[in-house]
Amino acid sequence: MYNAISLIIILPCISWLFPLFFGRQLGYVFVTRMTSTLIIITTLITYYYFYQLLGNNNPINLELFNYLNIDYLDINYNFEIDALTITMLLAITTISSMVHIYSIGYMETDPHQVRFFSLLSMFTFWMIILVTGSNYFVLFVGWEFIGVTSYLLISFWVTRLQAMKSALSAVLMNRFGDAFFVLGLCVIAYVFGTLNYSTIFATAYLINTDLLVLIMLALFIAAMAKSAQFGLHNWLTLAMEGWNNRALLKFHYIREYPQLVLIIINGLRLIKLLWSTHLKLVFGIIHNMGQFVGNCTYLLKFTNTNLIKNIGASETTCETLLTNNLTNNIIDDKFKHWLIGFTEGDGSFIVSNRGYCEFKLTQSSIDSQVLYKIKNELGLGHVAVQDKNNSTHHLRIRDKVGNKKIIDIFNGNLHTEAKIKQFKYFLNCYNKAYGINIEYIENNKPVTLNNGWLSGFTDAEGCFNAYISKENLNKKNRSVQIRYILSQKGDKILMDNIANLLGGSVSHLKAYNGYNMTVNLTKLKPIIEYFNEYTLLTKKTISYNIWLKMYYITINKEHITSSTTDGTIDLNKLLALKEELTKANKIK
Repeated sequence: MYNAISLIIILPCISWLFPLFFGRQLGYVFVTRMTSTLIIITTLITYYYFYQLLGNNNPINLELFNYLNIDYLDINYNFEIDALTITMLLAITTISSMVHIYSIGYMETDPHQVRFFSLLSMFTFWMIILVTGSNYFVLFVGWEFIGVTSYLLISFWVTRLQAMKSALSAVLMNRFGDAFFVLGLCVIAYVFGTLNYSTIFATAYLINTDLLVLIMLALFIAAMAKSAQFGLHNWLTLAMEGWNNRALLKFHYIREYPQLVLIIINGLRLIKLLWSTHLKLVFGIIHNMGQFVGNCTYLLKFTNTNLIKNIGASETTCETLLTNNLTNNIIDDKFKHWLIGFTEGDGSFIVSNRGYCEFKLTQSSIDSQVLYKIKNELGLGHVAVQDKNNSTHHLRIRDKVGNKKIIDIFNGNLHTEAKIKQFKYFLNCYNKAYGINIEYIENNKPVTLNNGWLSGFTDAEGCFNAYISKENLNKKNRSVQIRYILSQKGDKILMDNIANLLGGSVSHLKAYNGYNMTVNLTKLKPIIEYFNEYTLLTKKTISYNIWLKMYYITINKEHITSSTTDGTIDLNKLLALKEELTKANKIK
Protein backbone atom coordinates (compact mmCIF):
# COMPACT_ATOMS: atom_id res chain seq x y z
CA MET A 1 0.00 0.00 0.00
CA TYR A 2 2.85 2.39 0.86
CA ASN A 3 4.51 1.82 -2.53
CA ALA A 4 1.22 2.28 -4.37
CA ILE A 5 0.25 5.49 -2.64
CA SER A 6 3.74 6.91 -3.22
CA LEU A 7 2.83 6.89 -6.93
CA ILE A 8 0.66 9.94 -6.20
CA ILE A 9 3.92 11.81 -5.61
CA ILE A 10 6.18 9.98 -8.08
CA LEU A 11 4.02 10.10 -11.25
CA PRO A 12 3.64 13.92 -11.36
CA CYS A 13 7.39 14.19 -10.75
CA ILE A 14 8.05 11.96 -13.80
CA SER A 15 5.50 13.98 -15.76
CA TRP A 16 7.50 17.11 -14.92
CA LEU A 17 11.11 15.91 -15.34
CA PHE A 18 10.74 13.53 -18.31
CA PRO A 19 9.65 16.23 -20.82
CA LEU A 20 12.22 18.60 -19.34
CA PHE A 21 15.15 16.34 -20.30
CA PHE A 22 13.78 14.30 -23.21
CA GLY A 23 11.00 16.48 -24.63
CA ARG A 24 12.87 17.54 -27.77
CA GLN A 25 13.64 13.94 -28.74
CA LEU A 26 10.10 12.67 -28.05
CA GLY A 27 8.14 15.47 -29.71
CA TYR A 28 5.27 17.58 -28.47
CA VAL A 29 2.52 15.11 -29.44
CA PHE A 30 3.97 12.33 -27.28
CA VAL A 31 4.78 14.71 -24.41
CA THR A 32 1.32 16.26 -24.22
CA ARG A 33 -0.36 12.83 -24.21
CA MET A 34 2.12 11.29 -21.80
CA THR A 35 1.95 14.07 -19.19
CA SER A 36 -1.84 14.16 -19.35
CA THR A 37 -2.03 10.37 -19.02
CA LEU A 38 0.26 10.32 -15.97
CA ILE A 39 -1.76 13.03 -14.24
CA ILE A 40 -5.01 11.19 -15.01
CA ILE A 41 -3.53 7.96 -13.57
CA THR A 42 -2.52 9.92 -10.48
CA THR A 43 -6.09 11.16 -10.20
CA LEU A 44 -7.50 7.63 -10.43
CA ILE A 45 -5.11 6.40 -7.72
CA THR A 46 -6.18 9.32 -5.55
CA TYR A 47 -9.85 8.41 -5.99
CA TYR A 48 -9.06 4.81 -4.99
CA TYR A 49 -7.30 5.79 -1.78
CA PHE A 50 -9.91 8.42 -1.07
CA TYR A 51 -12.43 5.62 -0.55
CA GLN A 52 -9.82 3.54 1.32
CA LEU A 53 -8.87 6.24 3.83
CA LEU A 54 -12.09 8.16 4.26
CA GLY A 55 -13.68 5.40 6.31
CA ASN A 56 -10.91 4.45 8.74
CA ASN A 57 -8.72 7.59 8.70
CA ASN A 58 -5.56 5.63 9.51
CA PRO A 59 -2.77 7.94 8.31
CA ILE A 60 -0.06 6.61 6.01
CA ASN A 61 3.43 7.91 6.78
CA LEU A 62 6.21 8.02 4.19
CA GLU A 63 9.60 8.74 5.77
CA LEU A 64 12.45 9.94 3.55
CA PHE A 65 15.31 11.55 5.47
CA ASN A 66 16.27 13.89 8.29
CA TYR A 67 16.83 17.42 7.01
CA LEU A 68 17.91 19.29 10.14
CA ASN A 69 18.75 18.36 13.71
CA ILE A 70 19.82 21.22 15.96
CA ASP A 71 19.31 21.45 19.70
CA TYR A 72 15.65 20.59 20.34
CA LEU A 73 14.47 21.23 16.75
CA ASP A 74 14.33 18.13 14.56
CA ILE A 75 13.03 18.50 10.97
CA ASN A 76 12.31 15.48 8.79
CA TYR A 77 11.37 15.38 5.12
CA ASN A 78 8.38 13.11 5.63
CA PHE A 79 4.89 12.81 4.22
CA GLU A 80 1.61 11.94 5.90
CA ILE A 81 -1.54 11.05 4.00
CA ASP A 82 -4.77 10.97 5.98
CA ALA A 83 -8.43 11.58 5.16
CA LEU A 84 -7.98 15.36 5.05
CA THR A 85 -4.89 15.16 2.84
CA ILE A 86 -6.48 12.72 0.41
CA THR A 87 -9.50 15.03 0.14
CA MET A 88 -7.23 17.92 -0.83
CA LEU A 89 -5.37 15.66 -3.28
CA LEU A 90 -8.69 14.74 -4.84
CA ALA A 91 -9.39 18.37 -5.74
CA ILE A 92 -5.81 19.05 -6.88
CA THR A 93 -5.43 16.03 -9.17
CA THR A 94 -8.95 16.29 -10.60
CA ILE A 95 -8.61 19.95 -11.56
CA SER A 96 -5.05 19.41 -12.77
CA SER A 97 -6.23 16.60 -15.06
CA MET A 98 -8.87 18.87 -16.53
CA VAL A 99 -6.29 21.61 -17.12
CA HIS A 100 -3.94 19.18 -18.86
CA ILE A 101 -6.71 17.91 -21.13
CA TYR A 102 -7.92 21.44 -21.86
CA SER A 103 -4.37 22.62 -22.61
CA ILE A 104 -3.88 20.02 -25.35
CA GLY A 105 -6.29 21.98 -27.51
CA TYR A 106 -5.58 25.41 -26.05
CA MET A 107 -1.82 25.22 -26.77
CA GLU A 108 -2.13 23.29 -30.02
CA THR A 109 -0.49 25.97 -32.18
CA ASP A 110 2.12 27.10 -29.66
CA PRO A 111 5.73 26.16 -30.53
CA HIS A 112 6.68 25.58 -26.86
CA GLN A 113 4.12 22.99 -25.84
CA VAL A 114 6.75 20.70 -24.29
CA ARG A 115 7.91 23.40 -21.88
CA PHE A 116 4.34 24.38 -21.03
CA PHE A 117 3.23 20.85 -20.16
CA SER A 118 6.40 20.28 -18.16
CA LEU A 119 5.62 23.41 -16.12
CA LEU A 120 2.00 22.33 -15.62
CA SER A 121 3.18 18.97 -14.25
CA MET A 122 5.79 20.73 -12.14
CA PHE A 123 3.08 22.86 -10.61
CA THR A 124 0.92 19.81 -9.90
CA PHE A 125 3.87 18.01 -8.28
CA TRP A 126 4.69 20.84 -5.88
CA MET A 127 1.04 21.33 -4.99
CA ILE A 128 0.95 17.66 -3.99
CA ILE A 129 4.12 18.14 -1.93
CA LEU A 130 2.49 21.13 -0.22
CA VAL A 131 -0.54 19.18 1.02
CA THR A 132 1.12 15.82 1.78
CA GLY A 133 4.00 17.06 3.95
CA SER A 134 3.89 15.96 7.59
CA ASN A 135 5.27 19.26 8.84
CA TYR A 136 5.36 22.96 8.05
CA PHE A 137 8.86 22.69 6.59
CA VAL A 138 7.73 20.41 3.75
CA LEU A 139 4.73 22.68 3.26
CA PHE A 140 7.11 25.64 2.97
CA VAL A 141 9.23 23.82 0.36
CA GLY A 142 6.11 23.18 -1.72
CA TRP A 143 5.00 26.76 -1.15
CA GLU A 144 8.27 28.23 -2.46
CA PHE A 145 8.49 26.00 -5.53
CA ILE A 146 4.88 26.86 -6.37
CA GLY A 147 6.03 30.49 -6.37
CA VAL A 148 8.87 29.60 -8.74
CA THR A 149 6.48 27.74 -11.03
CA SER A 150 4.05 30.66 -10.96
CA TYR A 151 6.83 32.96 -12.14
CA LEU A 152 7.73 30.58 -14.98
CA LEU A 153 4.10 30.23 -16.08
CA ILE A 154 3.30 33.94 -15.95
CA SER A 155 6.43 34.70 -17.97
CA PHE A 156 5.84 31.74 -20.31
CA TRP A 157 5.85 34.01 -23.38
CA VAL A 158 9.35 35.29 -22.63
CA THR A 159 9.48 37.52 -25.71
CA ARG A 160 6.72 39.75 -24.32
CA LEU A 161 7.95 42.60 -22.13
CA GLN A 162 4.60 42.86 -20.34
CA ALA A 163 4.70 39.17 -19.41
CA MET A 164 8.13 39.56 -17.83
CA LYS A 165 7.03 42.67 -15.90
CA SER A 166 3.96 40.83 -14.66
CA ALA A 167 6.06 37.89 -13.49
CA LEU A 168 8.42 40.18 -11.59
CA SER A 169 5.54 42.01 -9.90
CA ALA A 170 4.12 38.64 -8.82
CA VAL A 171 7.49 37.61 -7.39
CA LEU A 172 7.85 40.84 -5.40
CA MET A 173 4.38 40.58 -3.89
CA ASN A 174 4.91 36.90 -3.11
CA ARG A 175 8.08 37.81 -1.22
CA PHE A 176 5.91 39.96 1.04
CA GLY A 177 3.76 36.92 1.77
CA ASP A 178 6.82 34.70 2.20
CA ALA A 179 8.16 37.05 4.88
CA PHE A 180 5.02 36.50 6.96
CA PHE A 181 5.16 32.76 6.30
CA VAL A 182 8.75 32.63 7.61
CA LEU A 183 7.67 34.70 10.62
CA GLY A 184 4.93 32.16 11.33
CA LEU A 185 7.40 29.26 11.01
CA CYS A 186 9.87 30.92 13.39
CA VAL A 187 7.20 31.51 16.02
CA ILE A 188 5.95 27.92 15.64
CA ALA A 189 9.48 26.53 16.04
CA TYR A 190 10.12 28.74 19.08
CA VAL A 191 6.81 28.01 20.82
CA PHE A 192 6.37 24.31 20.02
CA GLY A 193 9.98 23.21 19.50
CA THR A 194 8.90 21.34 16.37
CA LEU A 195 7.27 21.86 12.97
CA ASN A 196 5.39 18.53 12.92
CA TYR A 197 1.63 18.82 12.48
CA SER A 198 0.82 15.96 14.88
CA THR A 199 2.78 17.44 17.77
CA ILE A 200 1.59 21.00 17.16
CA PHE A 201 -2.12 20.19 16.99
CA ALA A 202 -1.86 17.79 19.93
CA THR A 203 -0.34 20.44 22.22
CA ALA A 204 -1.80 23.67 20.82
CA TYR A 205 -4.39 23.93 23.58
CA LEU A 206 -1.53 24.37 26.06
CA ILE A 207 -0.08 27.39 24.30
CA ASN A 208 -0.67 31.03 25.16
CA THR A 209 -3.57 32.32 23.04
CA ASP A 210 -1.69 35.48 22.04
CA LEU A 211 1.08 33.43 20.44
CA LEU A 212 -1.45 31.29 18.57
CA VAL A 213 -3.15 34.42 17.24
CA LEU A 214 0.23 35.72 16.04
CA ILE A 215 0.92 32.43 14.23
CA MET A 216 -2.50 32.40 12.57
CA LEU A 217 -2.25 36.04 11.48
CA ALA A 218 1.21 35.49 9.97
CA LEU A 219 0.07 32.45 7.97
CA PHE A 220 -3.17 34.15 6.96
CA ILE A 221 -1.41 37.28 5.64
CA ALA A 222 1.04 35.03 3.77
CA ALA A 223 -1.85 33.24 2.09
CA MET A 224 -3.57 36.57 1.34
CA ALA A 225 -0.48 37.86 -0.48
CA LYS A 226 0.13 34.61 -2.33
CA SER A 227 -3.44 34.28 -3.56
CA ALA A 228 -3.91 37.96 -4.47
CA GLN A 229 -6.72 38.75 -2.07
CA PHE A 230 -8.13 42.26 -1.68
CA GLY A 231 -5.43 44.80 -0.92
CA LEU A 232 -2.64 42.53 -2.13
CA HIS A 233 -4.04 41.83 -5.58
CA ASN A 234 -2.41 44.46 -7.81
CA TRP A 235 -0.02 42.01 -9.41
CA LEU A 236 -2.88 39.73 -10.48
CA THR A 237 -4.32 42.15 -13.03
CA LEU A 238 -0.88 42.43 -14.61
CA ALA A 239 -0.43 38.65 -14.65
CA MET A 240 -3.37 38.03 -16.99
CA GLU A 241 -1.10 37.57 -19.99
CA GLY A 242 -2.58 35.25 -22.59
CA TRP A 243 -4.54 34.85 -25.79
CA ASN A 244 -7.82 34.27 -24.02
CA ASN A 245 -8.62 35.99 -20.73
CA ARG A 246 -11.40 33.56 -19.94
CA ALA A 247 -9.05 30.62 -20.28
CA LEU A 248 -6.45 32.42 -18.17
CA LEU A 249 -9.01 33.00 -15.44
CA LYS A 250 -9.55 29.25 -15.30
CA PHE A 251 -5.82 28.72 -15.15
CA HIS A 252 -5.42 31.36 -12.43
CA TYR A 253 -7.81 29.40 -10.23
CA ILE A 254 -5.52 26.40 -10.53
CA ARG A 255 -2.36 28.42 -10.07
CA GLU A 256 -3.56 30.04 -6.85
CA TYR A 257 -5.28 26.95 -5.47
CA PRO A 258 -2.50 25.87 -3.08
CA GLN A 259 -2.84 28.99 -0.98
CA LEU A 260 -6.52 28.23 -0.50
CA VAL A 261 -5.47 24.69 0.37
CA LEU A 262 -3.17 26.07 3.08
CA ILE A 263 -6.02 28.01 4.66
CA ILE A 264 -8.41 25.05 4.39
CA ILE A 265 -5.94 22.53 5.85
CA ASN A 266 -5.01 24.69 8.83
CA GLY A 267 -8.62 25.75 9.27
CA LEU A 268 -10.01 22.23 9.35
CA ARG A 269 -7.27 20.98 11.65
CA LEU A 270 -7.91 23.86 14.06
CA ILE A 271 -11.73 23.61 14.11
CA LYS A 272 -11.71 21.10 16.95
CA LEU A 273 -9.12 23.09 18.86
CA LEU A 274 -10.99 26.36 18.34
CA TRP A 275 -14.30 24.86 19.40
CA SER A 276 -12.86 23.20 22.50
CA THR A 277 -11.43 26.54 23.67
CA HIS A 278 -14.70 28.39 22.97
CA LEU A 279 -13.24 30.08 19.91
CA LYS A 280 -10.78 32.11 21.99
CA LEU A 281 -8.30 32.01 19.14
CA VAL A 282 -10.54 33.82 16.69
CA PHE A 283 -12.45 36.04 19.05
CA GLY A 284 -9.69 36.85 21.52
CA ILE A 285 -9.56 40.52 20.56
CA ILE A 286 -13.36 40.84 20.59
CA HIS A 287 -13.44 39.08 23.95
CA ASN A 288 -10.90 41.51 25.42
CA MET A 289 -12.81 44.51 24.07
CA GLY A 290 -16.03 43.12 25.50
CA GLN A 291 -14.34 42.48 28.82
CA PHE A 292 -13.08 46.08 28.88
CA VAL A 293 -16.57 47.45 28.21
CA GLY A 294 -18.01 45.08 30.80
CA ASN A 295 -15.51 46.23 33.41
CA CYS A 296 -16.33 49.88 32.67
CA THR A 297 -20.05 49.15 33.04
CA TYR A 298 -19.43 47.28 36.26
CA LEU A 299 -17.28 50.13 37.59
CA LEU A 300 -20.01 52.69 36.88
CA LYS A 301 -22.60 50.47 38.52
CA PHE A 302 -20.35 49.92 41.50
CA THR A 303 -19.72 53.66 41.82
CA ASN A 304 -23.45 54.39 41.97
CA THR A 305 -24.22 51.71 44.55
CA ASN A 306 -21.24 50.92 46.75
CA LEU A 307 -18.56 53.57 46.42
CA ILE A 308 -20.49 56.14 48.49
CA LYS A 309 -20.36 53.75 51.42
CA ASN A 310 -16.56 53.72 51.26
CA ILE A 311 -15.72 57.42 50.83
CA GLY A 312 -12.27 58.02 52.27
CA ALA A 313 -11.41 54.30 52.09
CA SER A 314 -9.87 53.95 48.63
CA GLU A 315 -7.90 50.85 49.57
CA THR A 316 -11.07 49.08 50.64
CA THR A 317 -12.72 50.09 47.37
CA CYS A 318 -9.87 48.65 45.30
CA GLU A 319 -9.93 45.42 47.29
CA THR A 320 -13.66 45.08 46.81
CA LEU A 321 -13.31 45.54 43.06
CA LEU A 322 -10.49 43.00 42.84
CA THR A 323 -12.33 40.52 45.06
CA ASN A 324 -15.42 40.73 42.87
CA ASN A 325 -13.32 40.13 39.73
CA LEU A 326 -11.55 37.13 41.26
CA THR A 327 -14.79 35.68 42.60
CA ASN A 328 -16.21 35.73 39.09
CA ASN A 329 -13.17 33.78 37.84
CA ILE A 330 -14.09 30.30 39.08
CA ILE A 331 -11.29 27.73 38.82
CA ASP A 332 -12.03 24.32 37.40
CA ASP A 333 -11.54 21.62 40.05
CA LYS A 334 -9.41 19.47 37.74
CA PHE A 335 -7.09 22.40 37.02
CA LYS A 336 -7.01 23.39 40.70
CA HIS A 337 -5.58 20.04 41.79
CA TRP A 338 -3.20 20.00 38.81
CA LEU A 339 -1.89 23.41 39.94
CA ILE A 340 -1.38 22.17 43.50
CA GLY A 341 0.63 19.19 42.29
CA PHE A 342 2.63 21.32 39.86
CA THR A 343 3.41 23.88 42.58
CA GLU A 344 4.63 21.17 44.95
CA GLY A 345 7.30 20.46 42.36
CA ASP A 346 8.12 23.81 40.72
CA GLY A 347 6.51 26.44 42.96
CA SER A 348 7.51 28.46 46.00
CA PHE A 349 5.80 30.36 48.81
CA ILE A 350 8.26 33.19 49.47
CA VAL A 351 8.49 35.74 52.29
CA SER A 352 10.96 38.59 51.78
CA ASN A 353 13.14 40.13 54.50
CA ARG A 354 10.60 42.94 54.79
CA GLY A 355 7.75 40.50 55.30
CA TYR A 356 6.22 40.72 51.81
CA CYS A 357 4.48 37.55 50.64
CA GLU A 358 5.00 36.21 47.12
CA PHE A 359 3.74 33.13 45.31
CA LYS A 360 6.11 32.11 42.52
CA LEU A 361 6.25 29.47 39.79
CA THR A 362 9.42 29.05 37.74
CA GLN A 363 9.63 27.27 34.41
CA SER A 364 11.98 26.94 31.45
CA SER A 365 11.38 29.61 28.82
CA ILE A 366 10.75 26.85 26.27
CA ASP A 367 7.77 25.75 28.37
CA SER A 368 6.65 29.22 29.46
CA GLN A 369 3.25 28.78 27.80
CA VAL A 370 2.10 26.80 30.84
CA LEU A 371 2.69 29.89 33.01
CA TYR A 372 0.43 31.92 30.72
CA LYS A 373 -2.21 29.23 31.00
CA ILE A 374 -2.01 29.33 34.80
CA LYS A 375 -2.25 33.12 34.71
CA ASN A 376 -5.33 32.97 32.46
CA GLU A 377 -7.02 30.34 34.63
CA LEU A 378 -6.34 32.21 37.88
CA GLY A 379 -7.10 35.61 36.41
CA LEU A 380 -4.13 37.15 38.20
CA GLY A 381 -0.33 37.22 38.33
CA HIS A 382 2.46 38.48 36.11
CA VAL A 383 4.63 36.39 33.75
CA ALA A 384 8.09 37.66 32.87
CA VAL A 385 11.61 36.54 32.00
CA GLN A 386 13.44 35.58 35.18
CA ASP A 387 16.92 34.79 33.87
CA LYS A 388 17.94 35.19 30.22
CA ASN A 389 21.21 33.31 30.72
CA ASN A 390 19.44 30.24 32.10
CA SER A 391 16.36 30.76 29.88
CA THR A 392 13.73 30.77 32.61
CA HIS A 393 10.38 32.52 33.07
CA HIS A 394 8.40 33.00 36.24
CA LEU A 395 4.84 33.74 37.33
CA ARG A 396 4.58 35.96 40.42
CA ILE A 397 1.61 36.93 42.60
CA ARG A 398 2.38 39.55 45.26
CA ASP A 399 -0.77 41.55 46.03
CA LYS A 400 -3.06 40.99 48.99
CA VAL A 401 -6.12 39.79 47.09
CA GLY A 402 -4.09 37.54 44.80
CA ASN A 403 -2.28 35.88 47.69
CA LYS A 404 -5.62 35.42 49.46
CA LYS A 405 -6.84 33.42 46.49
CA ILE A 406 -3.62 31.37 46.52
CA ILE A 407 -4.15 30.62 50.23
CA ASP A 408 -7.72 29.49 49.55
CA ILE A 409 -6.48 27.11 46.85
CA PHE A 410 -3.59 25.52 48.74
CA ASN A 411 -4.74 25.57 52.36
CA GLY A 412 -5.51 21.98 53.36
CA ASN A 413 -4.44 20.49 50.02
CA LEU A 414 -0.63 20.22 50.15
CA HIS A 415 1.18 16.87 50.43
CA THR A 416 4.96 17.48 50.42
CA GLU A 417 6.74 18.34 53.67
CA ALA A 418 8.85 21.12 52.16
CA LYS A 419 5.88 22.97 50.65
CA ILE A 420 3.77 22.53 53.80
CA LYS A 421 6.56 24.15 55.83
CA GLN A 422 6.86 27.00 53.30
CA PHE A 423 3.12 27.52 53.21
CA LYS A 424 2.74 27.68 57.00
CA TYR A 425 5.35 30.44 57.21
CA PHE A 426 3.79 32.20 54.21
CA LEU A 427 0.34 32.08 55.84
CA ASN A 428 1.65 33.30 59.19
CA CYS A 429 3.38 36.30 57.57
CA TYR A 430 0.28 37.08 55.50
CA ASN A 431 -1.86 37.13 58.66
CA LYS A 432 0.60 39.47 60.40
CA ALA A 433 0.93 41.79 57.40
CA TYR A 434 -2.81 42.36 57.03
CA GLY A 435 -3.98 41.87 60.61
CA ILE A 436 -6.19 38.89 59.91
CA ASN A 437 -6.33 35.34 61.21
CA ILE A 438 -6.66 32.62 58.57
CA GLU A 439 -6.14 29.25 60.22
CA TYR A 440 -3.93 26.61 58.67
CA ILE A 441 -5.82 23.45 57.66
CA GLU A 442 -4.11 20.07 57.89
CA ASN A 443 -4.36 17.81 54.85
CA ASN A 444 -5.53 14.36 55.89
CA LYS A 445 -6.43 13.28 52.37
CA PRO A 446 -4.07 10.78 50.68
CA VAL A 447 -2.83 11.05 47.10
CA THR A 448 -5.47 9.61 44.79
CA LEU A 449 -6.09 8.93 41.11
CA ASN A 450 -9.42 10.77 41.30
CA ASN A 451 -8.07 14.30 40.84
CA GLY A 452 -5.39 16.13 38.85
CA TRP A 453 -2.74 16.39 41.61
CA LEU A 454 -0.56 13.56 40.30
CA SER A 455 -0.74 15.00 36.76
CA GLY A 456 0.58 18.35 37.98
CA PHE A 457 3.23 16.69 40.14
CA THR A 458 4.32 14.63 37.12
CA ASP A 459 4.57 17.77 34.97
CA ALA A 460 6.99 19.11 37.57
CA GLU A 461 8.86 16.05 38.87
CA GLY A 462 7.96 13.14 36.60
CA CYS A 463 9.87 11.37 33.86
CA PHE A 464 8.82 8.93 31.14
CA ASN A 465 11.78 6.62 30.71
CA ALA A 466 12.66 3.87 28.24
CA TYR A 467 15.78 1.71 28.39
CA ILE A 468 17.06 -0.71 25.75
CA SER A 469 20.06 -2.83 26.69
CA LYS A 470 23.17 -2.75 24.52
CA GLU A 471 23.42 -5.11 21.57
CA ASN A 472 25.22 -8.40 22.03
CA LEU A 473 25.70 -11.57 20.01
CA ASN A 474 22.48 -13.09 21.29
CA LYS A 475 19.92 -10.49 20.20
CA LYS A 476 17.00 -12.24 21.84
CA ASN A 477 18.46 -11.43 25.28
CA ARG A 478 18.26 -7.68 24.73
CA SER A 479 15.84 -6.24 27.24
CA VAL A 480 13.40 -3.36 26.85
CA GLN A 481 12.29 -1.47 29.95
CA ILE A 482 9.49 1.10 29.91
CA ARG A 483 9.18 3.02 33.17
CA TYR A 484 7.35 5.90 34.82
CA ILE A 485 9.50 7.72 37.39
CA LEU A 486 8.81 10.37 40.02
CA SER A 487 11.73 12.05 41.79
CA GLN A 488 11.62 13.95 45.05
CA LYS A 489 14.21 15.13 47.55
CA GLY A 490 13.09 13.88 50.93
CA ASP A 491 9.43 12.96 51.59
CA LYS A 492 9.96 9.20 51.61
CA ILE A 493 6.56 8.67 53.23
CA LEU A 494 4.84 10.48 50.35
CA MET A 495 6.83 8.52 47.78
CA ASP A 496 5.93 5.25 49.54
CA ASN A 497 2.25 6.20 49.46
CA ILE A 498 2.40 6.96 45.72
CA ALA A 499 4.28 3.70 45.13
CA ASN A 500 1.57 1.74 46.96
CA LEU A 501 -1.08 3.53 44.91
CA LEU A 502 0.58 2.75 41.56
CA GLY A 503 2.24 -0.57 42.31
CA GLY A 504 5.73 0.92 42.10
CA SER A 505 8.89 0.80 44.17
CA VAL A 506 10.98 3.47 45.90
CA SER A 507 14.77 3.69 45.74
CA HIS A 508 17.17 6.08 47.46
CA LEU A 509 19.61 8.13 45.37
CA LYS A 510 22.75 9.20 47.20
CA ALA A 511 23.70 11.68 44.46
CA TYR A 512 21.20 14.27 45.69
CA ASN A 513 19.85 12.52 48.79
CA GLY A 514 16.46 11.99 47.20
CA TYR A 515 14.07 9.23 46.21
CA ASN A 516 12.89 7.76 42.94
CA MET A 517 9.47 6.14 42.71
CA THR A 518 9.47 3.77 39.72
CA VAL A 519 6.59 1.94 38.05
CA ASN A 520 7.66 -0.79 35.62
CA LEU A 521 6.09 -2.04 32.39
CA THR A 522 3.55 -4.52 33.74
CA LYS A 523 2.11 -2.04 36.28
CA LEU A 524 1.71 0.95 33.95
CA LYS A 525 -1.90 0.45 32.84
CA PRO A 526 -3.52 2.39 35.75
CA ILE A 527 -1.23 5.40 35.30
CA ILE A 528 -1.91 5.48 31.54
CA GLU A 529 -5.66 5.39 32.18
CA TYR A 530 -5.15 8.19 34.69
CA PHE A 531 -3.31 10.41 32.20
CA ASN A 532 -6.06 9.81 29.65
CA GLU A 533 -8.43 11.45 32.13
CA TYR A 534 -6.09 14.01 33.69
CA THR A 535 -3.84 15.21 30.88
CA LEU A 536 -0.43 16.80 31.25
CA LEU A 537 -0.28 20.52 30.50
CA THR A 538 3.43 21.15 29.89
CA LYS A 539 5.56 20.08 26.94
CA LYS A 540 6.17 16.87 28.83
CA THR A 541 3.11 15.80 26.83
CA ILE A 542 5.45 15.32 23.85
CA SER A 543 7.63 12.89 25.84
CA TYR A 544 4.55 11.10 27.14
CA ASN A 545 3.08 10.52 23.66
CA ILE A 546 6.37 9.05 22.37
CA TRP A 547 6.75 6.96 25.52
CA LEU A 548 3.18 5.72 25.14
CA LYS A 549 3.93 4.43 21.62
CA MET A 550 6.92 2.53 22.99
CA TYR A 551 4.76 1.12 25.77
CA TYR A 552 2.16 -0.31 23.38
CA ILE A 553 4.81 -1.77 21.07
CA THR A 554 6.50 -3.48 24.02
CA ILE A 555 3.41 -4.62 25.93
CA ASN A 556 1.91 -6.08 22.73
CA LYS A 557 5.28 -7.65 21.84
CA GLU A 558 5.23 -6.08 18.39
CA HIS A 559 9.03 -5.89 18.47
CA ILE A 560 9.35 -9.68 18.61
CA THR A 561 9.73 -11.13 15.11
CA SER A 562 6.88 -13.58 14.58
CA SER A 563 8.59 -15.38 11.71
CA THR A 564 11.29 -16.80 13.96
CA THR A 565 11.08 -19.38 16.70
CA ASP A 566 14.13 -18.30 18.65
CA GLY A 567 12.55 -15.06 19.89
CA THR A 568 14.74 -12.69 17.86
CA ILE A 569 13.60 -9.12 18.33
CA ASP A 570 13.54 -6.19 15.94
CA LEU A 571 14.30 -2.99 17.80
CA ASN A 572 14.57 -0.58 14.88
CA LYS A 573 11.25 1.12 15.55
CA LEU A 574 11.81 1.19 19.31
CA LEU A 575 15.32 2.58 18.88
CA ALA A 576 13.99 5.35 16.63
CA LEU A 577 11.31 6.23 19.20
CA LYS A 578 13.91 6.05 21.98
CA GLU A 579 15.97 8.66 20.15
CA GLU A 580 12.89 10.89 19.81
CA LEU A 581 12.12 10.41 23.51
CA THR A 582 15.66 11.37 24.50
CA LYS A 583 15.40 14.59 22.49
CA ALA A 584 11.96 15.39 23.89
CA ASN A 585 13.18 14.87 27.47
CA LYS A 586 15.86 17.50 26.85
CA ILE A 587 13.17 20.16 26.36
CA LYS A 588 13.37 21.67 29.81
